[in-house]
Amino acid sequence: TVTRMIPLLLAQVLIALFWIPQTLEARSEILRKMTWEQLPAFLEGEKRVTIVLSEGGAVRGQVVGVPDNGIHLGRVSMTTDGWRFPTDSDALVPRSSVKKIRVEKRGGFNRVGGAVLGGAGAMLLSWLVLAPANLDNDSAGDSNIFWATTIGASVGGAFLGYRMGKREDVETTIITLVD
Repeated sequence: TVTRMIPLLLAQVLIALFWIPQTLEARSEILRKMTWEQLPAFLEGEKRVTIVLSEGGAVRGQVVGVPDNGIHLGRVSMTTDGWRFPTDSDALVPRSSVKKIRVEKRGGFNRVGGAVLGGAGAMLLSWLVLAPANLDNDSAGDSNIFWATTIGASVGGAFLGYRMGKREDVETTIITLVD
């Protein structure tokens, strides 16, 4: 019956929740080496830049400019040193404090595509698993369980697809400065 198939469907969803995101986490990052003179062309206007400080810690914000003496962040969105670089303020990170720079660029297509494919895939999977059992029984209770499980699987699959697409939408470049 349909009620006996629900644990199998839940087991498949749990397998996807635990293993697929870890596989996506293993993707590689782009590593680049640059001189200070190359930074302005690469960093101008970037919204999500994290600067790893040579003293320890990090500062994240939007780059406004790269003068000779440091990197000017127009708005600090996150920091580990709130005394030197207060959140929601302008900051100039001195050139001598910059150890590495992490630039994150976001897309948007994989989030939507992942949600659509995840929801449709989960719905198809639940239909394939539960439909034969539902055709054998014409009771209203089994029909309600069938549709509730199908809708729940679709919502869960769409959520999982969105989360996976969100991870894939981020392109990360880590810049190491060379003299």
